[in-house]
Amino acid sequence: MNKEYLCFADFEFTCGGFIDNTRSELLSVGLVICSPDYEIAEKFYSTIRPCKFPRMTRQCRELTGLTQPEINASPDSNEVMGEVVELLKKYKVSSLYVWGNFDRPGLEGDMNQHRRTKNNYSSIKKIYNCVADIQDATIKQMGLPQAVSISELAAVFGYEPQSGSFHNALSDAEALYTIHREAFTSDLSKNEKFLQLKQDRLDKIAAAKAAAEEKRREEAFSIPLTEIEQAYYSELSAKGYEDRIRQFIAIRAKFVRAMNKAPDCEDFVLAEFSQPKRIKVFRAEKFGGAAKYASSRHSAFKRSEFANVILQECKKGRP
Repeated sequence: MNKEYLCFADFEFTCGGFIDNTRSELLSVGLVICSPDYEIAEKFYSTIRPCKFPRMTRQCRELTGLTQPEINASPDSNEVMGEVVELLKKYKVSSLYVWGNFDRPGLEGDMNQHRRTKNNYSSIKKIYNCVADIQDATIKQMGLPQAVSISELAAVFGYEPQSGSFHNALSDAEALYTIHREAFTSDLSKNEKFLQLKQDRLDKIAAAKAAAEEKRREEAFSIPLTEIEQAYYSELSAKGYEDRIRQFIAIRAKFVRAMNKAPDCEDFVLAEFSQPKRIKVFRAEKFGGAAKYASSRHSAFKRSEFANVILQECKKGRP
């Protein structure tokens, strides 16, 4: 048996109401196991009965399409994960490939609930340790500018779930298998639907960036430029320094935002942070504690001095 067999997996968890990542429990699991050349060797699907809160919320029922009677009749997640462990051993699979960073927190929540009810969760933990998020690597392989949902990506490759909808664990695992196969074996430059999806994402990013820049510009100029700022801005405009103009607007917007939030405040603090590198403006009375400790430098200034401070920061080249 080839040790390089691949396993694509999806898990569905309880949701809605009071349920968060620490209280989530498994509802179903779907797997697609294939050879390195994507020949499917085996599929697996099982529903699961939560050990702590087995009654599903309305949101959960609508999202997954699962019914309360089938969940009530299902085995415990540790028992089902035991079957999954055996499948991984059978095909010598070391990783369960998933899409996004939701599955590990969900599995951790399921282990928490087993711990609280004093039930065995050893098999769940083994699966938890095998989960590997391949979203970023696959998106990079396809040359997409940002993450895309499984349903959108699978559709451009012609996949339609037999269950009739996504958020079915087996359907999502099949979709992930399809996406990975196409990403690593097909010529995406000839897939018109994929190219359109990619262009739509690029257009969306460009539009969002333009809207953000316009909003920042409006905010930056919501307080009239002082004489020295106007002279600086006019000089940049005359020389066509577009990058430095954007820098000036970005920095001024931070100052204006802080001052507009505290119209009666006269004392402010400019702080610089290294991770990531940036500057922030605080009301003096609000600057301290963790922010002060984390800053690499900070200096106080009066409202009347803000224009000089802005120009000093622009000349340092800080965003």
